[in-house]
Amino acid sequence: MTDPPILSHRFKVSFTRWINDGFPLETHFQSVSGLSATMDTTKLIEGGHNLHPWGLPDKLSNSPLTLTRGMVVGSFVNLQMTLALSSFRYMTTDVLVQVLDEQQRPAAAWFFYRAYPTKWSTGDLNAGSPGVVIDTIELQYTRMQVLKI
Repeated sequence: MTDPPILSHRFKVSFTRWINDGFPLETHFQSVSGLSATMDTTKLIEGGHNLHPWGLPDKLSNSPLTLTRGMVVGSFVNLQMTLALSSFRYMTTDVLVQVLDEQQRPAAAWFFYRAYPTKWSTGDLNAGSPGVVIDTIELQYTRMQVLKI
């Protein structure tokens, strides 16, 4: 018998180096995207072999890790984003993304090494449509590791 599929709506995000004693641990986000990596290849055409070129592994490309949530004024993550994008002072952090099961235990996880902010945007403001102000944070990182749970 196989396990049921993992549901995507229970997850948390943890920052390992951006946590400070004076600030609460920030784990709640509306969405996470960019859990992917692509192996780039170099095409090699072999002389006399005309059916197809060979694709040789070249380098790994990572998608940016994108985190979305309602705006939180004064959060430590936002302070780090402001410091990086307005003063060009970067402090990297490792990021752990975990999907949780019904008992709030990790069911799957991804670890992002040495992440740093590359984009921060706030959603549109519209007086005719009440809603939550949405912040989107984009992080680049050196390596993504899928963790065995």
